[in-house]
Amino acid sequence: MASLGVAAVAAVVFASAARLPFISDDYSYLETVRQPGWWHARAIWDPGGAPFTQLYRPFLFVWFGVLYHLFGLHPLVFHVATGVLVAIGAVMTALVGRRLGLHSGAYVAGVVYCLHASMAVPVGWTSAASSPLATALALGAVYVLLRPRLRAREVAAASILFVVALMTREVVALTPAVVFISVYIVDGGRPWRQRIRRSLVVSSPLWLALLAYAAVRRSSGFDSTLGPYQQRIGSQAFSNLWRLMQYATEFGQSTHLGGLVAAFWLLLIGLCIYAAVHSQLPQGLIGLGWAFLGVLPVIFLARHRMEYFYVGFALPGIAIAVGTVFQSVLATSAKNVRWAAATVLVAVLATLGFYAARQAERPYLDRSARRYSAVIDYVRRHNPHPAKGSTIRLPITAKQAVFGSYLQLVRVVFDDSSLQVAYKPSHPMNREMTRPQA
Repeated sequence: MASLGVAAVAAVVFASAARLPFISDDYSYLETVRQPGWWHARAIWDPGGAPFTQLYRPFLFVWFGVLYHLFGLHPLVFHVATGVLVAIGAVMTALVGRRLGLHSGAYVAGVVYCLHASMAVPVGWTSAASSPLATALALGAVYVLLRPRLRAREVAAASILFVVALMTREVVALTPAVVFISVYIVDGGRPWRQRIRRSLVVSSPLWLALLAYAAVRRSSGFDSTLGPYQQRIGSQAFSNLWRLMQYATEFGQSTHLGGLVAAFWLLLIGLCIYAAVHSQLPQGLIGLGWAFLGVLPVIFLARHRMEYFYVGFALPGIAIAVGTVFQSVLATSAKNVRWAAATVLVAVLATLGFYAARQAERPYLDRSARRYSAVIDYVRRHNPHPAKGSTIRLPITAKQAVFGSYLQLVRVVFDDSSLQVAYKPSHPMNREMTRPQA
């Protein structure tokens, strides 16, 4: 009953995002998976990545392809499916928390993950579903490797889950480090040398998989210093980290609340240390380390702004830290007190999530939805039945259309891959339809 209640609350929190249409690069994925033989095309599986962005996410194409061929062009189905991914991630977060030794804190961690406002973006923007999908897969790998006694089939399963997660979104690259610190801290009763040895042994399959994956990507031409997603060590890492810390506290769009954000993190760190020392619950330290490792692959981005869903893989760690604090503070309380506290926590998370989710949507999701709806209305009104191979003129500039996937939009809307587009920058609609995208 509690799980159904949390699911109902999550449905309310993310209902607005679930009503959005397809936007932005959603149409690029849809146009690709409409083509015969897309599932074995070299453009999908080439480890060198997309020519312009060098992103490598073949299993995101698989996600789009399966949903498209089962349900067609129904945005609501895609959004609901992403919501199911979020729910799976919440369950896996709770299961990992249980395997780390938490009890009530594990379930609190699942609730924190499920109701976090950052999930509004992948729910409303299907291309961002790669974040909860990769996180759920990586959580599965962590869960399997935290088994008290590992067998060969568990090691193989964890390695496969991890590689598929990497091929969905590479932000999960430091999953082996998460496994390492988890095993090291949980095995606190052993000498430190034995703990390091066991941590290395347990996490080694994922380290080997990561090295092999990186070698294949590099030999295929991937270079992290090129393109719009280029990585560079510099001062931007600190500003990016601070931005993600704001997103994690659900105040990412409220820059004037920096003091509150800093207070939250100082309080959380202090309470996790208290739980480790006084309550013998070191899981909060694992959560804090996980949170940092989860954003480490993205804070060095030099040309790309931080997004809400960039905290996706860090979120299970934050959730486990909060769950640890909850269990530590209420360890000696009566059962009805713990239930009351959990109810209050759900209410607070739902309120924050409801508010912050809309703050996350308003900057670009709603605006993008209006822009793409306007384009669709325009082309259907002026070109209701375009001939094969014809060119449709859009009231936007070619410069603004670079990241817009408008060619793919037109081809998807009319179910015709032979169509071309041209642009009319002087059109009166141009001002409304060419606002910068996030």
